[in-house]
Amino acid sequence: MADGNFIIYYSDGTLTYSDKRKGIWYTVNASGVRRVRRVKDRTIADDMTPLKIDTKIDPETNATVKIREDGVLTIEYIDQSRLIVMPDGTNILKKKRANDEAGTITFITKEGFVPIRQIYDPVKARAKTVIGLGGTDALMGKDNIMERTNTGMISEVCLPDKTIISSYQEKQELEGYNQFSTCMIHLIKRYDFSVVKVRQDGEVCMITANERAFLNEIGKQMDDFGTNDYDYFFEMFGIPNERRSGVYTANLDKGRIWTEDEEGNYFIAYANGDTVEKMSVSFNLDQMVEGIENKEPSSPRIKDGEYIEDECKFLPPPKSMADPRLIYIKNDGSGQEFFNHDQLRHTFRTYHKDTENPDLIQTSKKILTQNEETISHVFCSK
Repeated sequence: MADGNFIIYYSDGTLTYSDKRKGIWYTVNASGVRRVRRVKDRTIADDMTPLKIDTKIDPETNATVKIREDGVLTIEYIDQSRLIVMPDGTNILKKKRANDEAGTITFITKEGFVPIRQIYDPVKARAKTVIGLGGTDALMGKDNIMERTNTGMISEVCLPDKTIISSYQEKQELEGYNQFSTCMIHLIKRYDFSVVKVRQDGEVCMITANERAFLNEIGKQMDDFGTNDYDYFFEMFGIPNERRSGVYTANLDKGRIWTEDEEGNYFIAYANGDTVEKMSVSFNLDQMVEGIENKEPSSPRIKDGEYIEDECKFLPPPKSMADPRLIYIKNDGSGQEFFNHDQLRHTFRTYHKDTENPDLIQTSKKILTQNEETISHVFCSK
């Protein structure tokens, strides 16, 4: 809070708050019993008289309404759903999962803050799922990310731009006997179909919308792109050094981001601004097993000019080229950029999925441009 104190809400109506000036933590449980803990001498004491709780029953819905003395409102419905309204207006709604699935789903909302959704599956919590070594179980969770959790709990945050962040705990097998790693995974799905995976240990994997569409085209070719496609899962949850070209991997601890193209060339950018290009034709094959950090090109280090190895002069042209960007700038400072086919396809894919948005105006009409029939598409946000 603004005064430096803390207040924590729990889904059962318990709340705890601090008083830094007095050095005291107060905790009030769901039954109204208040516990006082002094930080300095570490003494704990419970008030003899609990907070008063008034209970009423709604004659129409048979819901039980409880109002605690400190302003916490609890409503228990006959379908076992429970709504808790905290003194500052925070709503915590806990209910059963749909379709007779085991577990509960909790919605946490407050005006001015992003909503949070927590899903709990007791079956998965008892299973204690362990992900296999390497990329063995890379496709696990393609239908339901709950399959990858070790605790059966997923927290989802819905941002204003329709980005959804799913967080869960994952346990994975390591090399050696009875060796495992446990870390939090944050899966960021943006509205334009791009996906980012962030691990607690500092690994970040980024897949753009165009790359995700390309993986779907060369893979299962699912019709409902953005919903049912899962080919990107193998790249995201697979071994980092075996990811395809166009997939970006970052390591926050080492401060670098890298990717590999279809010819096996590595491109690395460091946090200090340095960049390194490691061309596959110059690799020392005896060092391949030692990792990319030990692969050094045999080309001499030249500050000025350009150096091309003789053997590279006879190589075939690359299989893929970076798309050029064509920008037209007028003398008055205005200008426009011409899109290529992939850029246009990404633009249409992003906007066409939002046809029901009342704040987005989309129009298409035929016009004549230099006596040639063309179609003009206009996307305007209110």
